Amino acid sequence: MIEGRFQAKSPDPVLGSVSVSYYLLVLKPVKARERFPLLVALHGRNGNGRDYLEVWRKEAEKRRFMVLAPNRDQPYSNEVFYGLVKEALKHYSAEKKKMYLAGVSAGALVGRWFLIARPAFWRGAVLIASPTGDQWTTEADVSRFPPVLFVHGEKDGQFPVQKIAGHVETLKSRGVRSELIQEAEGGHEHRPEWNEEIFDWIEKNT
Repeated sequence: MIEGRFQAKSPDPVLGSVSVSYYLLVLKPVKARERFPLLVALHGRNGNGRDYLEVWRKEAEKRRFMVLAPNRDQPYSNEVFYGLVKEALKHYSAEKKKMYLAGVSAGALVGRWFLIARPAFWRGAVLIASPTGDQWTTEADVSRFPPVLFVHGEKDGQFPVQKIAGHVETLKSRGVRSELIQEAEGGHEHRPEWNEEIFDWIEKNT
C-alpha cells in the first residue's frame, strides 16, 4: 500500500491550493504492460482512507483490482477529485477503461455527486449504506450513467432499505441498469464479507 498526497489548485480563490492525502493499493504486474481495474473508494463520516482501503483489500487483491482511497477530511471540488484520480492513472498501472466508483454512507453521498459530474468516466458505481435523498435519481441527467449497484443492510437504522429499493426502480425506469443487494444481518456499515458479492456483480454487469 502506498501513502501519498495530491496537491491541486482549487477553483475557489478563497481556498487556494488543496492537499488531499490518499492510500493506494498497488498490484505487481505478472506480465509486461499489465494494467488493472481501479476502484476509487470513498469512506464514510469519521472514517479514513487507510481503514476503508483495508475493508476492500482482501477481495480486491484476489480479483486483481487496485484501490484508491482518498481521505475526506476536507471538502474538495469535482476538479480536485478527478485530478487525483487522473494522477493515479498517470503514474500507476491502472486501466483507464475499467474505473469504478464506490462509497459508503457519507462517502456514497459524495460519490453520487462525483458520478453526476462525470458519469461516462466510470464503468460502474457501488453505493453502500447510501443516504436516501432521491433528488439525484429524479432530476439529474442519467443518460450516460454506468450500471449502479446499491448494497444496503436490512437493519440499517439510519436509512431504510425500502427507500433504496425505490431508488433502484427510479433509475431503472430512466434507463439505468441498477440493482440492490440486501444484507439480511447488516446495519449502517460495509462489512468485508460483502465484497465477494460486490465484485461478482462488477465482473458480471460492467
